[in-house]
Amino acid sequence: MKLRNIGDWPPAFGGAYHPRIHQFPEEEEGVLKDVNRVEAAPLDYPNALPTHLNFTISHRGQQFDGDYLLGNHVDRIDTVLEKVKGSIGRPLREIGDLEIEIPE
Repeated sequence: MKLRNIGDWPPAFGGAYHPRIHQFPEEEEGVLKDVNRVEAAPLDYPNALPTHLNFTISHRGQQFDGDYLLGNHVDRIDTVLEKVKGSIGRPLREIGDLEIEIPE
């Protein structure tokens, strides 16, 4: 299954506001600089997210971070992380095409 068909692809990227930035990256724009696993926050924490991946990309000379939630496939997070880490330096559009083995 392609990565873009798993969970909430693409990550929604944001970052600090800067007047020179006219827009944040859209859809699959940007180049992957890093990806990390983020453990779930305690349930009583406001706006707690489940365990997910955090992508760092560069776009138009700026750096942005975005959370990627795997939905029903969170049990495959380590498989996805390993595959994506091997794609650092590639455009996000290409990373969405990565094939990930998900048992039916």
